[in-house]
Amino acid sequence: MHKTLATLLMFALLVVTGVAQGQEITIKVTPENTVHVTQGFETEEVSNIDGLADDQGDARMTVLFPEQKPAVYELESEEDYLLITDGYLPAGGEILLQATVDHTGDPVPAFEHVIRGGDWLIDAKYMEQLPLGEVTISATLRTPGRNDAVASHPFYILEPGVIDPDSDTDWFDWEGQTPADTPFTPGEGFVEFEPAADARIYYVSATGSDSNDGLSQARPLRTAKAAYSKLRNGSSDWILFKAGEVFDGGFGTWTKSGASAEAPLHVGVYGEGDRPIIHTNGGEFWKAWGSVSNIRMEGIHAFANKRLGTSKDQLAWGEYGVFLFGKGENFFFQDCKFEGFKFNLAFQGYSEGSIRNLMVYRCIVNNAFGHWDHEVAGHSSGVFLKSVANAEFVECTFDRNGWNPQVSGANRTKFNHNMYIQYNSDNVNVRQSIITRGASHGLQLRCGGDIVENLFVRNALACFVQLDPSNIVDNVIIESDDIDDKEIRGQGITVNPTEEALVSNNIVTRKAGRAGWMTGIQTAWTSDVSKIPTYNVSIHDNIVWNWWMNEPNLPIKTREGNVTRYNNTIDGVVSETGQRVVYKDPTVGFDGYIDGGFSEFLRQAVQRRRGEWNPEVSAAAFNAYMRDGFTPAVSTAQNF
Repeated sequence: MHKTLATLLMFALLVVTGVAQGQEITIKVTPENTVHVTQGFETEEVSNIDGLADDQGDARMTVLFPEQKPAVYELESEEDYLLITDGYLPAGGEILLQATVDHTGDPVPAFEHVIRGGDWLIDAKYMEQLPLGEVTISATLRTPGRNDAVASHPFYILEPGVIDPDSDTDWFDWEGQTPADTPFTPGEGFVEFEPAADARIYYVSATGSDSNDGLSQARPLRTAKAAYSKLRNGSSDWILFKAGEVFDGGFGTWTKSGASAEAPLHVGVYGEGDRPIIHTNGGEFWKAWGSVSNIRMEGIHAFANKRLGTSKDQLAWGEYGVFLFGKGENFFFQDCKFEGFKFNLAFQGYSEGSIRNLMVYRCIVNNAFGHWDHEVAGHSSGVFLKSVANAEFVECTFDRNGWNPQVSGANRTKFNHNMYIQYNSDNVNVRQSIITRGASHGLQLRCGGDIVENLFVRNALACFVQLDPSNIVDNVIIESDDIDDKEIRGQGITVNPTEEALVSNNIVTRKAGRAGWMTGIQTAWTSDVSKIPTYNVSIHDNIVWNWWMNEPNLPIKTREGNVTRYNNTIDGVVSETGQRVVYKDPTVGFDGYIDGGFSEFLRQAVQRRRGEWNPEVSAAAFNAYMRDGFTPAVSTAQNF
């Protein structure tokens, strides 16, 4: 293994998030002490920092960020960490390096040291002093007569032997995998599971005791951690929580894998009643790092109960409902509910394809929220995927993720979403799901994939695709709205540069946002996918109704690439031919579908009990109702 790991840490000015892998960032400090960060063609003012400007003019510094955030260090690897920069320290400047343990906030005294000039190397002898798990390394630039500037970066410290020693640049080789067989058929009910013959089943009850063996309902354990401690790594063991009860505390850090995709470690429910609720009390429900595979969960409700307070400390608690940072395969979630975390579901691979085969079926993912101040909580999403291959989300409900109007500071922003899928994932499909009231986007599918038969309601921007071949087909999009009074929006479907994309048979109706330039359907250009100079898009048989714009009768905009359009109707007019279509009832909506309208429809979807499924409260059923209203009542008439 190479002795110096070329993972680079920004050390001088501030932390910048959301940076593409290996992207070059220019940090510019003006004489007015305003810091700007340039990423490609965009420049954003980040903050004001007193005392850092060079009196003789601009001070410039170029930094290559780590490929991964968090970064990873394997103990006993004898690897140094090299801080690389194209720039200079101010006269007399030095960098103080410190580390803290994330879950306790305790410092690691043996790590602390100062570096001055030279190669700015964090010697392996210091890295080896870090404890296993999550730590944060901070770098403080100290200069005589000037304010300190602090940057920090999260790290995972791994056990020896975790990282592939034969890999120089990519830790894990992955040749594209074929999708795993989907174990369910939409609309056909829940999948039933049986334990393997050699599985041990551990029962957990709120009235149990961790001194019990947990091997029968008569001798249940009390906590998730106690049950986890008894699981055998590489086995097909089960943990079952008693239905209808409330439990304190999640599993903590999870490092065990199941025997196989067919015989995974299983977390589920026993007895009659609704989902057992796990109050995480400021921690995570299920958090794994390193190599973990073959995990299945069904019927569990994980709730970040302490984050509903208003103090900054409370908002910082419970970042993840389910979180895997590392590699692994075969994860299946059915009929679960995750709510109130900063990220309800987050899977982040070491490198492209290092996490494979994620299935999420009939789950409820709602009320993830962060805070506008990064020092408090920062960005959030209901789902976040990075470097994940072969992911399916089917018949799920994603509601009000990225914000919470009942919590001060957890307001809607353009950085928070219902679903945020990074560009370095692959083969991600979202089908027949309800996606409502996201802080900004309903679904950012940055890697491309299939968005089929979903219902999007009151997201500021419903969905977009880019990069890989994509299909946006048979969706209904209603009332795309504003983020807030300043960030006005109202976007339906966007296709950024892709190899090819199909946009067909969608209904996009009743725009609520105030941005007159926001379209119902558009192709657009974005600099972060410039490696695809042209792209092919077919847009046909879509209905756009009452989606006003500053440009009359132009809610479908195509500006880039090779775009084919035909048989799209805008307010009852076929845009390509000028022919008129009269619909059966284009005013159809929730009020005519269910007593109580949208609020009642959403209440039933979010509060659905374990094991129950009302086909009328589903994306498929409501979309069929909308499509019936937009059925032509008479044949296409003459041209205008």
